[in-house]
Amino acid sequence: MFFNTGGHALRGEHPDMTVRKFMEHQSENGDVHFTIIAEDPEYKSNRDIDIDTVRKLFKEEILPHIVILYVHPKELEQINHDNIYKRLNDIKQEKWAYTRGSFTIGEDYEFVYTEWRDYE
Repeated sequence: MFFNTGGHALRGEHPDMTVRKFMEHQSENGDVHFTIIAEDPEYKSNRDIDIDTVRKLFKEEILPHIVILYVHPKELEQINHDNIYKRLNDIKQEKWAYTRGSFTIGEDYEFVYTEWRDYE
């Protein structure tokens, strides 16, 4: 698991932290932003189902901004703590992801912003 706090490290943040704990830390400091990176050869047919499943997990107090990346086979295993930020910044140039989705959940827990960008 990789945490991205937008450049602002959180006290107590560590790779073994649960997603829930990370989101609680983030929500105390404002908006919750996180990225999901997944391999799925059927991403074109599954991506809307997958993001809606994620949206339904937030029927509580947290209103996140979510980015989801569907990556080429074997790319997920190439990502580590040393290269995660470089990899995320080089998506278009390196062409290691099929598509990127960006989503914001509003106060009614429905999407207020949705966008898919295909890289191929």
